[in-house]
Amino acid sequence: MVISLFEPGYSSIGQHMSELILGSSLAQTVIRVFPMITGTSITLFSVGLALKGGRWSALVTLAFGIAMTSAGIAPMGSPWHGMYGLAIMSVLVPAIYCLEFDVSPRIQHASLADSVLNLIYMWFLLVGLDPADYRGLTQRAHSAWSFGWLAFAAFAQHSVRGPRLGAAQPA
Repeated sequence: MVISLFEPGYSSIGQHMSELILGSSLAQTVIRVFPMITGTSITLFSVGLALKGGRWSALVTLAFGIAMTSAGIAPMGSPWHGMYGLAIMSVLVPAIYCLEFDVSPRIQHASLADSVLNLIYMWFLLVGLDPADYRGLTQRAHSAWSFGWLAFAAFAQHSVRGPRLGAAQPA
């Protein structure tokens, strides 16, 4: 997000982050490398979830991680950019996480709120309600709360009491 502030002719308010691929060589490098780093970290988080016994949350988180990684590999406009819409899994990650793990009410409320906000944002995108003049701003707000939830969940993981009764137990 920060590199966009220094890219001439680019509007952080009106343009999606992927559009930085059309900018300077620095912006092109950043917009390819950072999604791959982000996707890899999300994938590693899914491994941690699996090790804690969260098979379903690990599966949807892995799908989201793969989608993020592909966003850095494939250029915007390609169906491989986001793996054919696989990034929609981001909507499910927080909800399945709080359903699968025995988490505190605070974590549960934050997780469900994040899923609802993700769902609303994705719906706005899919039906064309995302205002064209502000699509960069709405994407950045969505990114902040989505990736903020991942950081929140990763740090909160130490207080998670494990899988809910009947969920898969770690080996």
